[in-house]
Amino acid sequence: MNLDRLIAGTEAAMAEAASSRFPEPYLVAARRMLLLAREATDNEVRAQRLAPLAQQISDSWPHDSTLGMEILTYVQGLRSS
Repeated sequence: MNLDRLIAGTEAAMAEAASSRFPEPYLVAARRMLLLAREATDNEVRAQRLAPLAQQISDSWPHDSTLGMEILTYVQGLRSS
């Protein structure tokens, strides 16, 4: 999984916002944080920039969200590298 794919998945969910289980502000915030993380030059900075998103996903996204799980898996991978 890479950031470009996560950004594309978030944008697809935004395009389907009417049928999405996510409130649009969550998706807009997720996309913004993913774009900021993509600009980072190393994994430590990426992980720091994505920490608030990971917390939001853990606290308020549906637990069966594929996109949420992919983002959490990506952030976990950054933290362990």
